[in-house]
Amino acid sequence: MAALDLSGSGPTLGPVNMRLRPGIRSLGQIEETANNIPGILDLPPFVATCWAHSFFNVFFEVEIGGQVHYSIEPLSWSAFINHKPPRGAIYESIEVVPLVHADGSPSPYTIVDSRYAPHYCGDSTHPIPVGDLNKDCLVDFRDFAIFADHWLECASPSYAVSGQDRGFE
Repeated sequence: MAALDLSGSGPTLGPVNMRLRPGIRSLGQIEETANNIPGILDLPPFVATCWAHSFFNVFFEVEIGGQVHYSIEPLSWSAFINHKPPRGAIYESIEVVPLVHADGSPSPYTIVDSRYAPHYCGDSTHPIPVGDLNKDCLVDFRDFAIFADHWLECASPSYAVSGQDRGFE
């Protein structure tokens, strides 16, 4: 997991912000339910359809009332996904992860029964960028290659030119 910044508010705690813990990588993995094509992730958009188990071991920095607390052990979020990146997946954990103060002493707070539904490119709040021809959420050289491969293609019968190459000599 490369970025995470969650915020909310509660009647007793007030504002709460959760972020990835700086300096500690939160790693994950995807394991296919069936490995139909070795060497290829068997999930859309790489294949037509399939499922996989996905998880992240997440280390948190949690700010409560202006005081920062940390998880020493990761929280393991997992979900079954049918697309990469996940679309509509809900990552869940029933673990109890204690938090500590910056000096390492125990904090009165824990993370319990958590759920995370990641946004994805193409949802209502994250539209696919203009120019993203392969719909991977980036406008990059791959999109330019698609554009170049189809340069001057024409499917309109009104532009068909008999015996000439679209008017160029």
